[in-house]
Amino acid sequence: MEPFHSFLTVACTDCKESLIRIAQTQFHDLAVCPCCFAAGPYDDVVEDGMALRSGHDLSEEVKAHLRRWRDMRDH
Repeated sequence: MEPFHSFLTVACTDCKESLIRIAQTQFHDLAVCPCCFAAGPYDDVVEDGMALRSGHDLSEEVKAHLRRWRDMRDH
């Protein structure tokens, strides 16, 4: 199943690309940069201003979705 996603108004501090909110479970949302794949818990990043971290365990399938969504988004 394709994960739920939405584009955010928050941008990656390194890439300046709009973050994407992804949810693969009912209770766990991530804010993810579709370029460098740095991520963080959605609430912590968007609501509390926490910095993104690299090294999240994103599957190759999720990374492919992120790239596709980034390329399809209106710039």
